[in-house]
Amino acid sequence: MTPGPGLQAQAKTRLYLDKCPGERRGVLQIEGRPHVLLIERDGESRLVLGARYRGRVIAVSAGLGLARVDLGGPTASLKLAGLGGVAEGALIEVDITAEPGRGKDAFVVCTARPAQGPLGLISAAPSLEAQLQLLAPDAPLETGDAARDAADEAQQAALQTLHDLGGGVSLAIEPTRALIAVDVDLAEEGGVRAPLKANLLAIREAARLLRLKALCGLVVIDLVGFPNEKGRIHEAALAAFTLDGADVTIGPLSRFGALELTKPRRYTPLAERLCDPTGALSARTLAQDLVRDLMRQARFNAGVRLAAVCTPEIAEVLRPLVAALGPMFQVRETVGLSRSGAHILPL
Repeated sequence: MTPGPGLQAQAKTRLYLDKCPGERRGVLQIEGRPHVLLIERDGESRLVLGARYRGRVIAVSAGLGLARVDLGGPTASLKLAGLGGVAEGALIEVDITAEPGRGKDAFVVCTARPAQGPLGLISAAPSLEAQLQLLAPDAPLETGDAARDAADEAQQAALQTLHDLGGGVSLAIEPTRALIAVDVDLAEEGGVRAPLKANLLAIREAARLLRLKALCGLVVIDLVGFPNEKGRIHEAALAAFTLDGADVTIGPLSRFGALELTKPRRYTPLAERLCDPTGALSARTLAQDLVRDLMRQARFNAGVRLAAVCTPEIAEVLRPLVAALGPMFQVRETVGLSRSGAHILPL
């Protein structure tokens, strides 16, 4: 992971690490607001930023300037610029520089050639703890209840579409196939902010929320009205996206009041990791939530046996996670129960 230059120097920066069976969640919080949420799950097989693989070049497209690399099952894209030529069939070692997401392959960079040995993983990505410390080396790493609360807050915000910023200002962030659309709205009644102040707040919060959701690519922010203060808005955008590094490119404000920018992809969007293809929370995410609910209730009901009641689909994922908690906990599956109807039952 390569943190933006401002991450390490931010005042009131805190790091949180929440652990439970099957999952660890790391949060970077600045001024009491979540900016980054990292999730690491046991048993997941995916291409992770920072991991090193041995791969074979299986296709070269000079026109696109890309090569496709077989990593021993999954494939990734390799930019040819600066490599001095790569032939099909070549064995190379690569690092993951962008995780797959939004229908796009992972990207890799070549670190060595020729490479000998079987295709596949050579070295794993840095641990979640190491990734967090890279973001803010001087910040202490907090655990326990405070970490769980911070991770829950971050996860909830990462999955929301509409965000109330206060003072009548709201943001809607919606990924499409081509771009990330950000709509800024200022209530006509009850709004206490002038359009310029509303837009400056929206730009700052849009940068934070895009970072939290791990959304990258082309971003279009539809600001309030038709702003004339183009210089102030551009400066605000530069400051807001400083934490994302120097690779962010911010265009001039259009005459229609739209601010366009591009952010390089690093992580798989969190919604893709937490939800199934329909957009609903996945069985794994619901199972992890139930594990945390069991742990919370156990703190307030010491010595009481507890059962998580859920659908058969969730129960299948949940059983090995609950087994790690010990014999005081059970899983009961109920046919016909809705996914949202899962609950904890004292025995």
